Amino acid sequence: SAPERRKALAERQRDRFWKTAATAAGALIIVLICAQFIYSRTAQAVSPPERLELRNGEAQIPVAELADHKLHHYVVSINGVDVRLIAILDSSDTVRTALDACAICGTQGYYQDGKNVICRNCAAAINTSTIGVAGGCNPIHIDYLVEGDSLHIAPTALAAAARTFR
Repeated sequence: SAPERRKALAERQRDRFWKTAATAAGALIIVLICAQFIYSRTAQAVSPPERLELRNGEAQIPVAELADHKLHHYVVSINGVDVRLIAILDSSDTVRTALDACAICGTQGYYQDGKNVICRNCAAAINTSTIGVAGGCNPIHIDYLVEGDSLHIAPTALAAAARTFR
């Protein structure tokens, strides 16, 4: 009968609509997840580290370079090993310097997001005032001295740090 055919047709159309809607919603979710992944990768992209030349065997960084309170990446070659360093001026205008690596996640490094430094491997947010402090996913401590308008890292500290990046 005609009413039963119309009823069966309406049911097929309703089923097709919901299947199409579910497929479209699933595809949209996948596209949004991919877009977020791509965005997060570009957000953490960093310019190449600044290469430091050794002066009398030590690395020196002008403190004035850190005045912007942004995370700065440096690299210095020690016996053929590139040792990566990070340096920042925290909110209390204290210089914070450490290796661009941690004891847990290895040499993946860090990038800055707002007031925090973020681990590239586990996405742990590190408060800048704890850079170089042992524990968690904090950047590995390196001995340094701020003297006058320069940050100095001794040859012995650089040699010890090279073991992390071998």
